[in-house]
Amino acid sequence: MDPVLLALLVALLAMIGWCVYRVSRRGVSAAAVRDWSIYGVFGFLIVVGIFLLARADINASVLTGWVTPVVTAGFVFGFPVRTYWPYARRLTFWATLSPLVLLHFLLFLLVLPPAWRGNPLLVVILGLPEMFITYTALILMLGQPPRPPG
Repeated sequence: MDPVLLALLVALLAMIGWCVYRVSRRGVSAAAVRDWSIYGVFGFLIVVGIFLLARADINASVLTGWVTPVVTAGFVFGFPVRTYWPYARRLTFWATLSPLVLLHFLLFLLVLPPAWRGNPLLVVILGLPEMFITYTALILMLGQPPRPPG
């Protein structure tokens, strides 16, 4: 067996063990089942996506040119959206977030040269300032984030 595949298998088994441990420590509740089910669906979709990409004949530079902006957007907007999700029913939330997402992809796809788009360092170099701008814009428009219960 290929050593890389063996390492991935061991990592997968370790992650499954960690998930079982966390669920057993947290207790089985509707929220725990929902959360872990969502993680399982995302994990399955990622595995299917990797399998399909491995079988497809796609230019690697095109793929990395799209993966970095999408992963960066996930980090940049994922944490603020999670923090401000109680405001999701307000139009101000979406009116603030939508232009920031649009500007993010315009920056990556129109401003940056193609040679830079696939650089994973951009997740940090551009991601952290973008996250600061996103949090600042949401604080200015919606106020301080709600405090988590507990």
